[in-house]
Amino acid sequence: EAGSTVAVVKAVAKELGVEPETLDGKEIFDHASENPVYQKYVNQYFSVLAMGIYNLQYVYDPEKIVIGGGVADAGDILFDPIRETIKKRAMKIAGETVEVVPAQLGNTAGVIGASLLIES
Repeated sequence: EAGSTVAVVKAVAKELGVEPETLDGKEIFDHASENPVYQKYVNQYFSVLAMGIYNLQYVYDPEKIVIGGGVADAGDILFDPIRETIKKRAMKIAGETVEVVPAQLGNTAGVIGASLLIES
C-alpha cells in the first residue's frame, strides 16, 4: 500500500488531523506544488513507486514496465515525475533505465484481465 494513492491520502489526512474520506487523491496530486503537506507525501509516493520499479528492473531486466490502474489514466502528469525519480536513483553501473509507460487500457486493464479468468 505504501506506493499507492490511498497511502498518500491516509498520510495527508493523519498529518492534517482530518478523516481520509474528506480528501481527494487527485486534488492532493494536482495541488502538491501549492501545499507543503501534499508535496511531502506526493514526493514520498514517487520515491516508493520509483524504488519498486527500479528493483523490478534489476531483478527481471525487462525492456519496458507497464503500469495500469488509476495511475495509468493520469498520463504524463504522474509518469514524468516517476521517470525522473527513477533516473535520479539509477546507479552508474546499471546503464540505461527501463522504459515506464501507462497501460493502453488504463484503469480498466485489471478488470478486463480478471474477466478473462472467468470460465463460461
